[in-house]
Amino acid sequence: MVKESAVLTSAPAVEAKLIGTTFTVGGAPTGDAPELGDEVKRIAIRTHEHYGDVWERLDFPAAWDVQVQNMAGHDAPVLGHAEILDCLRSPIGTAPLLELAQGKRSALITFDDLTRPTPISVVAPVVVKELLAAGIPSERIVFLAAC
Repeated sequence: MVKESAVLTSAPAVEAKLIGTTFTVGGAPTGDAPELGDEVKRIAIRTHEHYGDVWERLDFPAAWDVQVQNMAGHDAPVLGHAEILDCLRSPIGTAPLLELAQGKRSALITFDDLTRPTPISVVAPVVVKELLAAGIPSERIVFLAAC
């Protein structure tokens, strides 16, 4: 999931090529867009989240009204094991996973594909541990990619 994106709020009078994307890992993008000269608006967005956090610079004609719109929660801290467990044990509007899984014979866990980089390697062990604690045997816990 890209946490930041550029939103064009007005269209230019003349169609212009988007230029000069520069990629850097872990740092701010650098470089010039000579086709736009000094008439440029530069926006940096973070891409490849969970895959190295690459900053990508997008250059737009200076006349364009370009704004960065952040998704709700983009500044929220990453949840660790304890926080994920707390969410499973104190959900909003439903019983805890452990209680819901009691007496069940199997469980199906769906997860998103790589286009939505949910950190399943962090979340899944916590979920599986709760299902095992509820009495569901490990061979009856199935993962399904929700592509």
